[in-house]
Amino acid sequence: MKIIIIFIVVLFLSTVFIVYAQDDCPMNDQFLSNDALSSSISFFSNLWEKSGTSNPSFYPTFSPFFIEEGFSPESFINSGGSPEKSALCFIKHYPDIFKLDNPDEELEVVQVTEDDVVGYTHVKLNRIFKGIPVFASQLIIHFNQEGQVSSFNGNYHRSFTISLESTLSADEAIKIAKKDAGSPAKKVATGLLIYPKQQSYLLSWGVDYAQSDGPTLGYIIDAHTGEVLFKDPGIRTAGGALADRTPPLKEKSAMYVLLGFIVLLIAIFIGWRVFKK
Repeated sequence: MKIIIIFIVVLFLSTVFIVYAQDDCPMNDQFLSNDALSSSISFFSNLWEKSGTSNPSFYPTFSPFFIEEGFSPESFINSGGSPEKSALCFIKHYPDIFKLDNPDEELEVVQVTEDDVVGYTHVKLNRIFKGIPVFASQLIIHFNQEGQVSSFNGNYHRSFTISLESTLSADEAIKIAKKDAGSPAKKVATGLLIYPKQQSYLLSWGVDYAQSDGPTLGYIIDAHTGEVLFKDPGIRTAGGALADRTPPLKEKSAMYVLLGFIVLLIAIFIGWRVFKK
């Protein structure tokens, strides 16, 4: 019985290590070299240079860019073990295009969808800074029927750094939203955001203010000055500054690991009781 318990523990820990500890990004020889992609890399470099004067990290809207055949190998969608990991592998393989120092820490996979009609898979990633979302900053990677990266689009910002020390508290941000709304709320949600404005990045509070007798108003409030930087009037059914913040997929994976660990503990306890008898 002791041997069985030890085997179960080792098997579980090995599985967790394989899934979460290793780098699943194969630098496949089928990737085109930077020389072969020099024209594409030059195109994106020019976009970066033209995107801003005082702050080159500002990026213009990333219109759908359809990639020449061979940008990634066929069946690349399976190379990382999942579409979301493969998308991150693709981004990490071309740092000269995406201008991110650490995509694993600066992008958050929030959605993976499959189009049954044309057989395409779409991976949506939000731009984050130390876990805090960058407002309206997103990148989408598209895989075709052969599993190749066929295009990508979005509107996001390259690597940057700012202080995350807030002068304004969440309660103070709520008071500012309440004063602007002029009516009581039945529910309020808050969270830190990074708001790009005029070639700079501002630490801000996102406030979803659900009015008692009206739509949910969405506010983005400067976390230092208290200025209302953005207001969503909530005309849509589900308005709000934070309403589009989809929970990251990695939280789901972490939940499965926790459940697996609990099951393991139960199995060990049962095994111990049986052995004791």
